[in-house]
Amino acid sequence: MKNVKKSITVRKSNNIFIIILILIMLACAAGAYYYFNIYSKKYNPPPMETTAVEGVPEIDDVNKRGYAPFGISPDFRLKVCGEPEIDGDDINLYLTSIETNKVLMKCILVSEDESETVLAESGTIKPGTYLKSIKLKENLESGIQGAILKVQAFEPETYFSKGTANLKIVLNKS
Repeated sequence: MKNVKKSITVRKSNNIFIIILILIMLACAAGAYYYFNIYSKKYNPPPMETTAVEGVPEIDDVNKRGYAPFGISPDFRLKVCGEPEIDGDDINLYLTSIETNKVLMKCILVSEDESETVLAESGTIKPGTYLKSIKLKENLESGIQGAILKVQAFEPETYFSKGTANLKIVLNKS
């Protein structure tokens, strides 16, 4: 009788062990599914800017527009207008990625107030190219207002961040 009770107890503990092992395997499978099908696909790299032009822009009145270089790091240098011209729905920033850069760049123009409303956004540009203008998402009020140009840098292959530069600029809509 004792052997029968012992045999039943061993069988029950074996069944519990098998159930726990199956649950662990299911949890591992669910974790692998989540990682490979959901987590790893969350990031979509920004699209390349289709209107970017190779070379360096020719700006009529460089002093008036404040077209100046900014060195963020040896691999991340740019030129941009500090007082860009507003031409209808376009802001002529002349965002230039220096030819020796080792990063891709994109910019987001936001309002200077606490809300940081996105006014315009570009696609990604390569080193040695420039973006003359970006299209406004909404109309600006007439007059002078401040804005922040957020320039983001990415590694070309992985799109890992290589830094962000925030530049204050002045928008003057007549």
